[in-house]
Amino acid sequence: TNMGTADLKAHFGSKRHELSVSTNQMVVLLQFNSTTKISFKELAAMTGIALPDLKRNLLTLSCAKYKILNKEPSGKTI
Repeated sequence: TNMGTADLKAHFGSKRHELSVSTNQMVVLLQFNSTTKISFKELAAMTGIALPDLKRNLLTLSCAKYKILNKEPSGKTI
């Protein structure tokens, strides 16, 4: 799973984007098709991704220059 990539089509408001993400990031992002808010523990249980890998992927999705996910509390930690 750490070597693969996926191309996802996403809608952010009225804009449509195509994202090229890792397999683990794809699994995380697909969880948000059915809900808009998920806790870290719920996400870990839903995806089955090892905690260090999940933290690293969430950091990339929520703390990079272009944020795909919003988190609470905001900051640079998961």
